[in-house]
Amino acid sequence: MRSRKTSALAFVAVAFALCVIASAAALAVTGYEVYAVQPGDTLAALAQRFGVEARAIADFNGIAPDAALVPGQSLSIPTGPDAANPKAQEKFSTEEKQAADVAATELSVEPAVQARNGPVVGYLGIAVENTSALLDPRRKERLCAISRGTNLCVSCQYGDYWGIMMSDGAVAWVPKPAVDVQHVELVAGIEVPAGGNGCPEAIQAAFRYYGLPYLYGGTPPGPTDCSGLVQAVFRDCGMALPRTAAAQFMAGYAVPLDQLAVGDRLYFVNSDGYIGHAGLYIGNGQFIHASSRRGYVGIDSLRSGFYRSRLAGARRP
Repeated sequence: MRSRKTSALAFVAVAFALCVIASAAALAVTGYEVYAVQPGDTLAALAQRFGVEARAIADFNGIAPDAALVPGQSLSIPTGPDAANPKAQEKFSTEEKQAADVAATELSVEPAVQARNGPVVGYLGIAVENTSALLDPRRKERLCAISRGTNLCVSCQYGDYWGIMMSDGAVAWVPKPAVDVQHVELVAGIEVPAGGNGCPEAIQAAFRYYGLPYLYGGTPPGPTDCSGLVQAVFRDCGMALPRTAAAQFMAGYAVPLDQLAVGDRLYFVNSDGYIGHAGLYIGNGQFIHASSRRGYVGIDSLRSGFYRSRLAGARRP
């Protein structure tokens, strides 16, 4: 699969989808705990009870510092160690590189490829027999049926299975003998909506760095790490951000994870609970980031067990 022939099609995907991105309650998030407001609670009282600043609780939840709390209201209370650990990003990059999560399997395409209309995300595959798409090849959970002749986007592989990209960006798994992979590259048709609550211009800027090599401590236009990428993207958009992921996490305002918009900044913790990674949400449960595991700026899914369990929160702009 090394041919440089590029498909004129924007993006070929299976005509079925997994569920949309899970709500905040369904994501296993490290770095805060959810608290149900009780009668008489105030931000000041909660700050004293949990040992954090009232402003930190307000900013984390995207509410005003003097907001009145309503009984039954859910608040996310920041917890864990101080986020400003200077080695946090380095530790996360090591853990990311060693992650064995199936949904984070390496892409089969060469990372530096940049077609005219967007990044190459996979190869055209044609189902040569009736088969089943699996949610996870290790557990053999059947997701849905695939008919012979169906066009697929083959984006990665795991053992005896091809990973096929679904229409919502998730990955399903099909036995290799059931798919004939063509030497035709598929280009991501990333539609960036105008307006909205997010920062779509940031995604347009981010894709200019697609395929840039990963380097801890680096920043574009050369090899870059995660926070260097995010800082450069927003600098290109005329906005200043701090250099490290932990400092960036304190900038802007919190966005509930079930209300993510294109261009929102995503932050992840390492196994010690420190903020150690950053990326940008591109929609459909996917994000673009400088990945030590991939070794370049690429796209991954929030459905990946590793990233889902490490997602600490989102910030806007």
